[in-house]
Amino acid sequence: AMLQEAFPVNHYAEVGVCALAVFVLAQQRPRWFFPIVTCALLAFALSVIESGTMVWIVVMCCAASGMRGMTRSGVVAATLLLGAYLLARHALDISSPGIGSHGSGFGGTFYSPEELTARFGAHPLGFMAYNVASGLASLLFSEPRQGVYSLVPAWNTGGPHPILLINLAASLATTALLVWYGVRLRVGRAAWSDRDRMFVAACGVMIVNAALNAAYIKDEIMSVGGLFYAVAAFIAVSALLETIPRRGTAAAALIALLLATDAGLWAFRAAGVHYVLRYDAFKTRNDWADVLRPDRRDDWPTDPQELAITRRIRDEVILRRVASPSFLPRWGDRYWVE
Repeated sequence: AMLQEAFPVNHYAEVGVCALAVFVLAQQRPRWFFPIVTCALLAFALSVIESGTMVWIVVMCCAASGMRGMTRSGVVAATLLLGAYLLARHALDISSPGIGSHGSGFGGTFYSPEELTARFGAHPLGFMAYNVASGLASLLFSEPRQGVYSLVPAWNTGGPHPILLINLAASLATTALLVWYGVRLRVGRAAWSDRDRMFVAACGVMIVNAALNAAYIKDEIMSVGGLFYAVAAFIAVSALLETIPRRGTAAAALIALLLATDAGLWAFRAAGVHYVLRYDAFKTRNDWADVLRPDRRDDWPTDPQELAITRRIRDEVILRRVASPSFLPRWGDRYWVE
């Protein structure tokens, strides 16, 4: 979802890079300039989109897990910066989106903003709890997508779609590894290794990220949590591989088979991202051909600077060469397009 954002600049990807950069700093030996870099990354992320708050969440999760690079001064500085950002939003009367500001799924149906307001506006707590739980489930099980559980309509259409089966199988296997590693963690932060602290911080980011879906579910909002899901999965898989020498031949062969199968499923899903991006690039290019039409000059921006930016983006998109879906494999829609 993060890669498919159809903006000229992908703000969710920018926030993801900033969050991972803070995570890298937290793994290092403390330096005097770390708080400055952390605040610069947070300020940049907050300046592009509300989800930049996730950078502060990463700071807090790294500090709570005891990662050595996240010092008290860094936490205080980042918290003061976030507080100033919230005060500035309040002073400028910028409110956060609420229920009914965006469409969102519930159960097996996607509802428009008006339908959400009519159904949940008076009693929003149940819907908010559903959104938070479903946001976390979308990371752990690849279901739901945009708040809609594909399993619900699948029973009415005669069976689950191949995409649903592939996504579920890959995510269930990987999430099972995360649970296995989490169960093995020793009690008490003092007994954790650096790898344990990284794992706990990554899990904390995923859980808190899900809370940002309280008003509505959007897969892009969970993009930072998705990055840290991959971090936690790497830690769990590497720990499992280290246990192979202590196991028998049959157990080692079974682990290798399971990991190879799971890796193959994720590789297939990753290939599907490229397929969908090519598909969307063709559609987006065609959409921009309808912008600044000579026969609709009344719809053109009146501000000269806005008009110049719009014309530049339009020209860049139209001149970019993209492949027609006619040249993509016909079976790709069945296994990659949701």
